[in-house]
Amino acid sequence: MNENRKSHPMLLIAIVTTLVVCAATGIVLLQMLQPNHDSWFPKCQFYQSTGLHCPGCGATRAVLALLHGDVFLAVRNNALLILGGPLLVIYIIRQNRRPDFDPRSTLRIISIMVTVLVIFSVARNIPSPTSSPFAPVPVAK
Repeated sequence: MNENRKSHPMLLIAIVTTLVVCAATGIVLLQMLQPNHDSWFPKCQFYQSTGLHCPGCGATRAVLALLHGDVFLAVRNNALLILGGPLLVIYIIRQNRRPDFDPRSTLRIISIMVTVLVIFSVARNIPSPTSSPFAPVPVAK
């Protein structure tokens, strides 16, 4: 294994612990303070200024729906996050565990990710931001 890629167990434990604590805190907050128009959850600035959905619009509601066991609503709110997120994590883990890892593959995956983000952004706003099948479910006022 490459000298630069040696694992540091204490650093890995610290990173995993931090991620687990942050995720658990986020889940508790999401359960207690559900996102809606009157909450303190940040609104999408891109949507607020343009009326168009960005790739992240509906992500908070998608995670909340997933926590409540409603996979269909989660996918409806942000399909890219719910379906693509786990695939991306699996890909990154597999790539970094390969002994013949090629750093150039990182550039390829970034290019693919940017392309998918652009296509998803366009798709969720066609034929219009309110009637696209990829647009998040509108929040009840």
